[in-house]
Parts: sequence; C-alpha cells; structure tokens
Amino acid sequence: MSHILQPFRLGFKDGYLNENAQVAIEPKFTNAYPFDEDETAIVSLGSKYGVINKKGEWVAEPKFCSLYNLKNGLATASMDFLNYGIINKKGEWVTEPKFSHIQEFNKSSIMVASAECFGGKGLIDKQGKWILKPKFKSIGLFSEGLAPVELNGKYGFINEQGDIVIDLKFEHAFWFSSGGLAQVMIGKKWGFINKTGEIVISPKYKDSKPFMSSGLAAVENNKWNFIDLNGNVVSELKFDQVCYDDHEPFIMVRLGKKYGYIDKNMNILIDLKFSKAHSFDNNDLANVMIDKKCGFINRKGEWAIEPIFDEARSFFGSHMLAEAYIKKQHVFINKKGEIVLKIKNVQGRQVLKNIKDEIICEEFSSSFPPPPPPTKFRYQNSMRQINNIIMRVS
Repeated sequence: MSHILQPFRLGFKDGYLNENAQVAIEPKFTNAYPFDEDETAIVSLGSKYGVINKKGEWVAEPKFCSLYNLKNGLATASMDFLNYGIINKKGEWVTEPKFSHIQEFNKSSIMVASAECFGGKGLIDKQGKWILKPKFKSIGLFSEGLAPVELNGKYGFINEQGDIVIDLKFEHAFWFSSGGLAQVMIGKKWGFINKTGEIVISPKYKDSKPFMSSGLAAVENNKWNFIDLNGNVVSELKFDQVCYDDHEPFIMVRLGKKYGYIDKNMNILIDLKFSKAHSFDNNDLANVMIDKKCGFINRKGEWAIEPIFDEARSFFGSHMLAEAYIKKQHVFINKKGEIVLKIKNVQGRQVLKNIKDEIICEEFSSSFPPPPPPTKFRYQNSMRQINNIIMRVS
C-alpha cells in the first residue's frame, strides 16, 4: 500500500507529512500541492514549477513558469506565461507550447481539450492537433459526449468532433449531468434540456443545480427545494442553501443560520443545529461548528472529534491529519481528535514539535531584514552627514 503524504507549511516553506505525523519530505519548497493518483506532485522553487515523486526526488526539473492540471501522467505547462503545451510527468513536451490557454483534458476515449489561440477557443487532441480550430469564446467541460460553448453571447453544445449539435440560442448553459439533462438559461430563468436540445423542464427558476444520480435536482425561487426529472416538486422541505456532490450520499443544507444534512430521498439525517458545516470527506467525517467551537461528526451525527477547537480544517481527500487551532495554538490532529503535532513561533522561527514537545523540524518565519526608513528620513540623515563633513572641513 502506498504511503499517504500531505503538504504542510512551516515558516515560508512547504513540505510533506505522512500518515504517522512524521516529516516525509522536509519543507524546502515555495509551494507544494497534493499528490495525484500517479503518485507525483507539483511543487515550486521560487517562481519555477516542477514535479516530484514521494521520495521528494525531481521527476521533472523546476523550470516551468506555470504548471497545473496534473492528471493521468499529463500536465499543462508554460515556460513564459504566454505559450502553453502538454508535458508528461517527466517534463517532456507531448504537445508543443503554442497555445495561449489549455483547459483540462476530457476523460473520454477521444481525449480532447479546450485550447485558446488567436483569441478564440477550439479543441485539440493529446498531440496538439486541432480537432476544431479556434472559433468560440468559451468551451465548457465535456459530459455525456457534449460540451457547452459560447459565441456572441449565446450558448449551445458541441460534440467531441467539434460539431454543433444543439444550436447556440441560450443565455447560459452548463454541462449535462445525471439523467441526461443540462441546465440552460432563457429569459434570465433556469430550466433543463435533453441531449436533443428539447426543453424538458421549463425555465422558471432563479437558480438551479445539476441533477444527481438519484434523479433529483435542487432549484431555487427565494428558497431551495428539489424536483424530479419531470420537473415535479418531490418534497415540501425548503432551504436557504443546498450543497451536494453526486458522489456524496449526504446533502448539506441550511435553513436560517443552522446547518444539517439530508439524504437524496429528502430525509433529514442529521438535524439542522450547526452554525457552520462542511461536506463529508473521504474519511466519513464532517467539519462542523456548534457554540463557537469546531469538531467533527460521523454519518450518524455523533461526535467523532469533540467540538473543542477554535478553528479546524477538514481532512482533505485521503489525508489522515487535519490542521486546527486551540487556544491560539496551531496543531495537527488525527481522526481520533488527538493532537499529534504542534507549530510554535520561537524567535523568528516556526518549529514543528511532536507530542513529546521535541523539535522535529524548523524554518525561519522572519527571514527579511527590517525595511529601510522612509525616503524623507533617509534624505534628512544624508543631509546631516553632509553638514557634519562641511563643519569638520571648515
């Protein structure tokens, strides 16, 4: 099983911790980002970006001005912020840097990307060959084989070959979601169309969200509620805020100033009683606040980590540690809520200590000299020195 590493910051440098709260890679990077499924991560030294492995070794040397979208062994890169191309994880150009922008590659078998050149956007393959030459102002994400496009203020849809399959006639449009429906705006109201462009749910909502795999979508007219694929309201429950991800079974909702959770069948699973709340993470924990203290609940609504922290950040992805603050102390906690690491400021340095209060890592946090005095005072000091010289000479 591969080790889980997560970035952390100490002073002005980033490094990586492992799941046992040990420093796996010393903080030496200007910026460090999470590892991807390919077990490589983007990091920077100064203003240059490169790619490392989990040993902290350079896979691609830090020579790029911009580097992002590292997925499936490919990343978008630029040497000058003007021309972008695609590199593999070794830093070798797969697509020559000749585009002014490259959007994330689609996961389809055709593998297309939105690319910008000469002020317009088109489609390219992994080799950088044009599938569709630049003609649109914007191209959205592909889903169900279609992507929304914009030209002259109107939106429609193209397929992966670049053919327009739904005419550009909408004021706005998003990708197709579960159930084969896409959100579109007509007359400043949101509705839904199918893949032939037929309006299935009339545009009558101030706002909307994509359909979930359960066949329900959230829509809003002053309050949020839920409709089915035929546009029928399925519940009398109404909320001020709704947040969901189709891969996540729990839906976070807010009514007034209180947050709670419901399932995709509109059943209240965890009462609306929290003053702040976040979605459940990969560890099946949700970061919530009650009585001005943060803690973590499990999917039964039980406290997995008691609310004793002044501030807490969620367990990101598969990370085993989360950052928190308690009595102004910056700490790292595990999934049991145990404090395993502490960050303390000591005479211009930040030190990382374990539970035995032993220093395991340190970095300067005040590495810059004090700024020079304002110009006025520098001028006055210079004049005093000149006058002193004149007085000594005379």
